[in-house]
Amino acid sequence: MVQFWGGVLLGVVLGGLVSWAITHRYYIRSGRDQKAIYEKLSADMRSLILADKRASLSVEDLNALLRERVLDDSSTETLRYKACPKCGSENVYPNRDYLVDVEAGDDGMPVHTATPYKTVECMDCGWRDDEIRSDIERIRE
Repeated sequence: MVQFWGGVLLGVVLGGLVSWAITHRYYIRSGRDQKAIYEKLSADMRSLILADKRASLSVEDLNALLRERVLDDSSTETLRYKACPKCGSENVYPNRDYLVDVEAGDDGMPVHTATPYKTVECMDCGWRDDEIRSDIERIRE
């Protein structure tokens, strides 16, 4: 009878050790993965994600957080950026550019027509967007 309980005890101890070893291995691996993800994110992104109160974020949730950070939803402008989507800088400024069209006039001479359109540009990284590109993307959707 003593041998039976000794075998049971040995089985429980060995089973516990194997279980602990497997769990410990995955715990260490997940810690490395979390550290790698943490180091990839900028300080702005980490604070943006950590400020969100949800327990988990889907891709859609993360995209919505980024959209809130970059776009000003209260603006009625076509280009309503409040931060650069490329570098995250808030150093973005609206500007105006012109589309020049050249046609032949009644007398055969070229007639230049300049049509203004709005642009927005990041002064830190040089990223740029304009109404024409935005309109084309909306049409494609």
